[in-house]
Amino acid sequence: MLIHKPFIEPKTYLLPPTAQVPNSRFPIIHYQQAIPNATPESTAAAIQPNGWYTGGQWKAYYQAHFHAVTHECYGVISGAAIFSLGNAPGEKDVGADGKEIGVKVRFERGDVFVLPSGVSHCVFEDLGGFEYVGFYPPNSDRAAAGEEPFDMHLCNASSEETAALAVVAAKTPIPSMDPLYGFDGPLPTLWKEADLSWAKGISE
Repeated sequence: MLIHKPFIEPKTYLLPPTAQVPNSRFPIIHYQQAIPNATPESTAAAIQPNGWYTGGQWKAYYQAHFHAVTHECYGVISGAAIFSLGNAPGEKDVGADGKEIGVKVRFERGDVFVLPSGVSHCVFEDLGGFEYVGFYPPNSDRAAAGEEPFDMHLCNASSEETAALAVVAAKTPIPSMDPLYGFDGPLPTLWKEADLSWAKGISE
């Protein structure tokens, strides 16, 4: 397990569901400047020892989508971009309560962020040379079947289909280790607290 010092307190973003995006009861976790002068090699060296494995390396992807069967961690290795999170193309930017639907966040080289299963994401604006590496918690069933670690949903299904995918996403296990700080990192604690709060709300 690789311990990073000094500890970086993550930013978090909690996004409610929409008609075409499940989103999650778990908050998005964002570590700013976690890996100085990040490269593919240094990013993998920081994250892989904590049980998250490399799934690919990509540039800006502008199609809003989400994964229902896995959480996803991104380590930015070049440039910067503004991401649109938690919304679908064509959906209103503001809900009936006047609150913004989804959020736009800037990510840049050295940042690490974790997207819970069900949260939609895409690049809204590439600010120059954006590139990142994707990491995934172990998923033995898909790996054993020779499948990609993630599924793809383009935020264009019916509300009924989206609700069914939300059920699938809600069953994705909480990773036992934070991608940067292992067992003692913020992710397991924050997500378990969110899970307990959610379960309590369901039972009341």
